[in-house]
Amino acid sequence: MLTSWYIDKDPTSGFIRNNFYPRNEVTRLLHTRISDARPFWWGHSTFEPNVLYKETDPIIFKQILSEVPSPKDNNIFILQIDNVIDEIFNYDITNPLNILPDHIIDWLRYFEFVKIVFFDAKEFNDVNIPENICVAATLIQRTKHKLQNDVIYLNSGSNTEELVEWGKHLPQWMTFLGSPFYPQLNFSNLAKERFHKHIYKARPGDSKFITHTYPVEKYLDISKVTKKFLMYVGRPRFGRVILAYKIIGNISDKNILYRINRPGHKANEPFYLPDSENDFGLSKKHRVMYNRIMTDTPAGNIDLETDNYESELWFLFPHPETYQKIFLDIVHETFSDGDLVTNHKKPGFSNSKVFITEKIFKPLITLKPFIVNANPGYLKHLRNLGFKTFGKFWDEQYDEETSYEKRTDLIVNILKKLDSMSKEDLENLHDDMKPILLHNRKIAEEFIYGESVWVRRLINHFKGSHGFKKINYI
Repeated sequence: MLTSWYIDKDPTSGFIRNNFYPRNEVTRLLHTRISDARPFWWGHSTFEPNVLYKETDPIIFKQILSEVPSPKDNNIFILQIDNVIDEIFNYDITNPLNILPDHIIDWLRYFEFVKIVFFDAKEFNDVNIPENICVAATLIQRTKHKLQNDVIYLNSGSNTEELVEWGKHLPQWMTFLGSPFYPQLNFSNLAKERFHKHIYKARPGDSKFITHTYPVEKYLDISKVTKKFLMYVGRPRFGRVILAYKIIGNISDKNILYRINRPGHKANEPFYLPDSENDFGLSKKHRVMYNRIMTDTPAGNIDLETDNYESELWFLFPHPETYQKIFLDIVHETFSDGDLVTNHKKPGFSNSKVFITEKIFKPLITLKPFIVNANPGYLKHLRNLGFKTFGKFWDEQYDEETSYEKRTDLIVNILKKLDSMSKEDLENLHDDMKPILLHNRKIAEEFIYGESVWVRRLINHFKGSHGFKKINYI
């Protein structure tokens, strides 16, 4: 058990709050009062505001000054931040420690055994200790306020493994925790608030929103299946688009539902790639594929209310009717470039990361088999989390293949075989898959309804706090 100390509760929502950190105010300060700061896009947190404050979490919540903390307990003070930009740690007017009320600083100073937890809750961050954690900036604030408290940085980024080498540079009072494989597996906290508000009107005391919206019996029945495949490509990342090009060219149009987002606001999502060497490092053949998808290929045969799939109401959840129509989900994960991009300015960013997101939860929830376009090792990590994959039914060697070209060809070959199967053969295949589909649904619900992944991370840390590594992950 942990004892989490909080400042007060929001008078409107009743939510516990600790950070006194209004994003709009911070944005205004950065844009108007810090002359040397570049303008930044403040990304929204994909977790609900109180991801660490669920009733099911193994935490005791106590308000500061309500009683005296005991040094025998594991005491934490959480500062939930949205660290989209490094500057929040570097300036006095935005540093999370420096903007705390004086009486809270006094309380932390007096109870120096209370650990300060920076909880960086967002979709993804390519963490680099000297920049994002800003050890020096935290040290300055810690010294300025005469604090002796240990600091834990709980990061939701996916590439924590790369930080192990930096562990020897961390001071004794700082510990870095994170998870390289499943920052978004706590799916209920990713979008439950949006789901309840717009889609499922929960009855009082009813939290089983997935159970009621996607009943098992309904989705195990494939009598309404009219398409063999579903493919949401999402934002046009290179690794996604080029595989989509191969799939569309090899799969019968009548057997696939698909949607390809057009380029958005990101610099690495261009409308057109010049037919020459460029900063993106793609071969001429792959540039041609990308350009054809962006210009000649229809955006898809799935009707949307907007041009941007990410703006759709069902973006974070499987659309019930659509998932009833399909046999298999082709999941295009966030990172799948592998060695496709040869001169990436940030090697290892999208080339090697295993990043498990809400995308895989769609087939898991709706009891569908899946093929995943991701960097090598994705399925292995999924199995490590307790899920089962489909190596019994087709060759999943593609998950181990480090060559993007070979890996995507292996995926296309699997889909071509499935595309040629009769309806009767697919039904028999589905019958054999049912134990796996039911198992995956069960494990998915455990993640959805269970304790917060990040609370679990803190609990595991304190269980092994003696001699614990300075950097660790689940």
